[in-house]
Amino acid sequence: MITNTLNKGDTKYVRFDKSGGINLKLLNSHKSKSANYNSLLELANSQTNVDVSLDDHFDYVNENGVVGSSKMSYQPAGTMDPDVNGETIGGTTTGEAGLMGKTLFPDLKGKQNSPDETLRIVVNKNLSEAGRAENYSHEANEVSKAEILKTIKSFLNNNVVYVNQNILSKYFDLKLFITKASCFA
Repeated sequence: MITNTLNKGDTKYVRFDKSGGINLKLLNSHKSKSANYNSLLELANSQTNVDVSLDDHFDYVNENGVVGSSKMSYQPAGTMDPDVNGETIGGTTTGEAGLMGKTLFPDLKGKQNSPDETLRIVVNKNLSEAGRAENYSHEANEVSKAEILKTIKSFLNNNVVYVNQNILSKYFDLKLFITKASCFA
């Protein structure tokens, strides 16, 4: 699923060990212009443990610490029109629908959070290979944005006044940055 988001040149640098971990030395040895490869590089090198899985449900903890479980609905291709132009938030080019994926952060800030200290990306196992790749890419992008925002929050909390706007503009437009940054005050 993960390598399906990458071009053939980049996939040569992604190898998994028996436990599913990524070979960081090989991954870090390659430079790519691909946003997907660079997001994977960022996730793999993150200090946060990230678990990516295929399933039809996920366990979570709510903002009050209460444990719960949620089933991931699935509607096969043909249920919706394929989103070939990327015009909808939850559409796929395959036309599949339902709860296609979930990112669970290891905090108690949302209604559904990781049940432990691991950031979890769960992709609906009923999706086609193409649907899985598209959804993984979407969920991983959410994680990358969250990791960047966490870094920005850390800078702001430590009274660092200068943040390189060229780096930020790669991920956000300036209005979004200002809005998000003001939330940390």
